[in-house]
Amino acid sequence: MLKKYLLKSISSCYFNNNVMFFFLCVIALILILVIFLSPYIVIDCSNYFFIKTGNDSWHPMIKALIWYKENPDTALYNKLLIEDSIKFQYPPTSLLIFDIPQRITGFSYEKITALYNRLSWCSVFLTAIFTSKILTSVIKHIHTYIHTYIHTIIQYLVIGLFTLFFYPLMKSYNLGQVQTILTMLATFVMYFYLSGNKKITGLCLGLICLIKPQLGLLFLWGIIRKEWTMVITGSITVISILLISISFYGFHNHLDYLSALSFLSKHGECFYPNQSINGIMNRLLFNGNNLYWSADTFPPYNTLVYLSTLFSSLFLITLGLFWNYKSKHPNIIEFSIMMLCATIASPIAWEQHYGILLPIFILLSPFMIHYCKNKKWKLLVFGLAFVGSSQFFIVTLKLANSYFNIFQSYLLFSALIILLFMFYVSKKMKNENCSI
Repeated sequence: MLKKYLLKSISSCYFNNNVMFFFLCVIALILILVIFLSPYIVIDCSNYFFIKTGNDSWHPMIKALIWYKENPDTALYNKLLIEDSIKFQYPPTSLLIFDIPQRITGFSYEKITALYNRLSWCSVFLTAIFTSKILTSVIKHIHTYIHTYIHTIIQYLVIGLFTLFFYPLMKSYNLGQVQTILTMLATFVMYFYLSGNKKITGLCLGLICLIKPQLGLLFLWGIIRKEWTMVITGSITVISILLISISFYGFHNHLDYLSALSFLSKHGECFYPNQSINGIMNRLLFNGNNLYWSADTFPPYNTLVYLSTLFSSLFLITLGLFWNYKSKHPNIIEFSIMMLCATIASPIAWEQHYGILLPIFILLSPFMIHYCKNKKWKLLVFGLAFVGSSQFFIVTLKLANSYFNIFQSYLLFSALIILLFMFYVSKKMKNENCSI
């Protein structure tokens, strides 16, 4: 009995050390890029630290809210987005995050913006903490988790480094993006789903959907798999806040948001941070401004771009929804597959939207180490894909005016490689009847 316990403990220590060694190798490669090649690869190392914050999300929300209060009977999106090309692309429910605090406290929009930027600052740390908790939970399922004070400190330090040097998340904070808070909530969603707390999962997912409706596809995923606790809790959250929003801004503006979604799907964005199929196609066809952000113009409609966007989105969404859908025990990997598919399928998927790759990479790594013991090349490709997604390779901007500009979409390609490995792990888990 003692011999069996000792062997199990040695095996667990060996596995835990392998996970940490893999992470340290990836961190080392990222640090080499940042320290020695920063003039050629990353645009601004200050993006990794809490030095400056913009109002990329907050300004359009405030502008739309002020405009609505001055024109309550006019269709919000038809006027602002379609006619005036003011890029307010969030649903009407997003206006509540400024409107309700302003009504209750009387604070100015500038003061509320400052509060949200502080919340974003906290969100970075909470994302790191809950990403580490995801790692602990996964290792517990695969092997016995060896919990020591030193090991815990090392784990949090390593995950903290991953977080600080993960460009999509830090760029989100740097811009003043609501996506920083949404990435934190998405990390919560993954952790609580993994922990079996489907009520909190549904609550956090419902809050995300009020800003980012495309992740509502996860509720459809849940319906197909009869995850009723998550679906019902999330539906109550969404419906409750939606009713408040309708009472504030009218049903007509919520209906008008559908025309905004249709408009965005037909045009998308050519600007290089749009890491989607739509972005690739617009850039390959030189259909818009690749290198510079335009606050008041969209790429002209192009049939080839539209059809490519439509069919690729349908493919990814269908794949995510129905992958292993007959399983009696849906798991966190399948759940995360749907989350990533919904992100990639969007016509506009900015760099910061890929912040979810951080918890997904940490979640997937122990499985990859477990299943790729004799296929180290897969671990190498997996690690390089994450490194590719974690940095801003400024050198690719020199390709903007050539057909090689497809390499500007390295973040999308990295995400697709990680998605392929997610399917690989999911298939392995199915073959072993593993549920987590």
